[in-house]
Amino acid sequence: MGNEFWTIFAAVATALAAVATAVSAIIIAYQTRATARAATATAESARETGRAADATEATVRAAIKSLELAQVQQKQTLYMVSEAVKARIDASMPRFRVLVENDIEWPPLLPAPFVDADPIPLRADHEFILPRDKDLRILVRLDITVINDGPGAAQFRFNELLTNGEDQLREAVLLPGETLSGYLYHVERTVQEWIEIYNQRTMGSSVVHEFTVTSVSPMDTGALDTARVDCGGTILEPAPSMEGHWKLVEPKGEDSLSIGTRPIQRRYYLSLRDNKLLPEYSWESLSLEPGI
Repeated sequence: MGNEFWTIFAAVATALAAVATAVSAIIIAYQTRATARAATATAESARETGRAADATEATVRAAIKSLELAQVQQKQTLYMVSEAVKARIDASMPRFRVLVENDIEWPPLLPAPFVDADPIPLRADHEFILPRDKDLRILVRLDITVINDGPGAAQFRFNELLTNGEDQLREAVLLPGETLSGYLYHVERTVQEWIEIYNQRTMGSSVVHEFTVTSVSPMDTGALDTARVDCGGTILEPAPSMEGHWKLVEPKGEDSLSIGTRPIQRRYYLSLRDNKLLPEYSWESLSLEPGI
């Protein structure tokens, strides 16, 4: 009896264990399948999110491209308007020339000792002694000619005085075909300043004295044309006689004065009265660059 009971009990326990194992396998299989379905759903959701992000990025890129195109089109319109304004200004501006004699009046001069007197020419062998003469002023004169080639009257302004010995000018009005001549421009410096220029030239630097002639537009929306005359070099060099003595350079020597003119430069203004420049646009800067 006892052995039979335990035999039956063991058989039942074994059967129950098999059932439990089968149930566990079913549960595990179900959980695995559910997990797979959840993973698939998550992946699909991620793909949908990615597609939505791609669509959003494409929309943003298109919007940026449209904005860039609108900006370029606006600049192109401004460029064409600016060029039209320039063309109108160009048609109204007088044409002029500034001529200067290449041969500078020599020898240099001491300023006139009193009003209505003439400057005093220096002797070619004159020597200046430092520090005694460091503040003594010496000048050279350049012969300047301004010609108005038309088509209309022109108003000119000079950055420094022009003189013909009697009159002094800082501005002048010339009719078409009229010429301003017989006036001299003075380059005046102290002995010490002329010496400093010489010293800078020996170190490879250069100092240029600039005289400008500016033609003023008759209209508020107009332009300023500026011609420049550069006077470089010096008039003094060390004298071999004694230290601290300086003499006039040779007129055609390496460090002597030289004259140069630069091309006329035109600046356009929306308003001369308000000193407001016309904005500058270059066609090269208006092309649309490749997008992001």
